[in-house]
Amino acid sequence: MPLSKEELSRQVGTRIRECRNERNLTIEDLAVAAEMEYTQLSRIERGKINTGIFHIYKIAGSLGVGMHELLGGLPGVQAGLVTPANDSPNKQARNRRGGKRS
Repeated sequence: MPLSKEELSRQVGTRIRECRNERNLTIEDLAVAAEMEYTQLSRIERGKINTGIFHIYKIAGSLGVGMHELLGGLPGVQAGLVTPANDSPNKQARNRRGGKRS
């Protein structure tokens, strides 16, 4: 069963807080590094707001982790299922057909 938006936000926020605490960062330190207001980061950590993928990207980078560290293991998200752009399924299919598009 898929998670609700609220539960997904809460779980991602919990992971962000755990990663931040493991690195002994204050919420203010992480907010400055991620170029966001600390009040916004606090609301993200508490699951009070549903943040966008760009903020997850900035937070992950500021923590020194990949986005999969914050999102992996959640229902519907499995690490390693994203195909690199240079090896997309369309490219793989073209290679099997001899490089020709159909």
